Amino acid sequence: MLFVAARLRLSRGDAAPGAIAFAYRNDVPRVADVLLLRPRYLPTSAMGRGPPVLQALIERQLGAALGLEPAEIYPLSYEARVPIGGGFELRGTVTAGGKS
Repeated sequence: MLFVAARLRLSRGDAAPGAIAFAYRNDVPRVADVLLLRPRYLPTSAMGRGPPVLQALIERQLGAALGLEPAEIYPLSYEARVPIGGGFELRGTVTAGGKS
């Protein structure tokens, strides 16, 4: 598992510091998690892991940490530059319900 600094953008437009955890599978980088770093370290999605109630818990914790409603957070976009080899970009969106 590798981590890279990322810029997160909440649906209401605010930027937040984050990180992306990713791993190579069949020589292709696959995002494993998108993390908020401040005001505290939190995942933004269950990414299909665990029971469905886990995603709801993550969304509540994220909302409480940021003082926002889920609709103000999701969809959350992320962008990072990975400086491995010639370098490459990781970009995507995390939606409410944990889909990426």
